[in-house]
Amino acid sequence: PGARSGVGLALAADPDAASRAWNVDVFGSWEFRKSFALYGRLGYVQSEAQASYAPGFVGGDPRRTRDGVNYGLGLRYDMSPALGLRLEYARFGRLPGEVAGVLPETDQLQFGLQFRF
Repeated sequence: PGARSGVGLALAADPDAASRAWNVDVFGSWEFRKSFALYGRLGYVQSEAQASYAPGFVGGDPRRTRDGVNYGLGLRYDMSPALGLRLEYARFGRLPGEVAGVLPETDQLQFGLQFRF
């Protein structure tokens, strides 16, 4: 009793103290030249955290600290049908417990390698 089971990483000893979040993103792309494509991301995030992450809370559910839209725009270069490079600018809502900055959103510039199989 009380033992956790399953696969994953848990950094909080008490499961009720951890934040919970889910995110759904939809991607669309447009190939404007051979091997080059523009793509966009549009998504929704919903998160819950313990009440201590919601200072100055007034009314409603004290655990609900962030619901909102995230979006981004990127460029992908396909080196082969299975391998590509991508560069993306995206804006995400700050999840509960993140302390870096006072703005409610974070801007991210990502560079990555994409495998398709």
